[in-house]
Amino acid sequence: MKIRQDLIAGFFGLLVISVGTPLMAQTVSEEPVLSILVYNYSAASPTVLGQAEKETQRIFSRVGVSISWTDCPIQQVLLEKSDCYEEPAPGQIRLRILKQPLNDYFQDSIFGFAVAPVFASVYYGSALRLAVLDKDEYALSAIMGCLMAHEVGHLLLGENRHSASGIMKAQWDLKQVQLAMRGSLGFLPQEKKLLYANAIAGRRKAEPALCARGTRE
Repeated sequence: MKIRQDLIAGFFGLLVISVGTPLMAQTVSEEPVLSILVYNYSAASPTVLGQAEKETQRIFSRVGVSISWTDCPIQQVLLEKSDCYEEPAPGQIRLRILKQPLNDYFQDSIFGFAVAPVFASVYYGSALRLAVLDKDEYALSAIMGCLMAHEVGHLLLGENRHSASGIMKAQWDLKQVQLAMRGSLGFLPQEKKLLYANAIAGRRKAEPALCARGTRE
């Protein structure tokens, strides 16, 4: 419990007062939408990160789930109201891109780690190591997007849930890397059903908060 509290405190401790791009409104529809706020503490370029987000979106679209992205700047700017630095709203996900592990609490997590129901972190260094077989920048983005989908997947499937194959495999070999580079790495059929159901449940929790926020503004 102390580790979890320290982690959550550390997450906000890394942030400086800043403002992010507006969070897209989440509307009531048949397709659930994940609202993900991204904090890039790594050397990943905006191009790499943007392409990685598109790959993550593509992976989740095959499950029937959309993603609303907000890239939260880290450099200090004028103080303005921003969802990036408010308390997480119901159904909202905070995703950090880290250079490498911060400590040894999660030493068994090769790609990153997730702390349900809100926080997910991905190691940029892991993506670099997996992409070493191909120097193409797109390959790095594709693998990065798969790692992001893997950790967000933990928030919807379970923090310790892994599979024998597919994107939720605990340790990737050459096969997973090649599938990622071809855009063919994804969730297994049984995982897709649970992902969709939990995304719907998260949307229902978020809708009252979004309506209340819209009323206040």
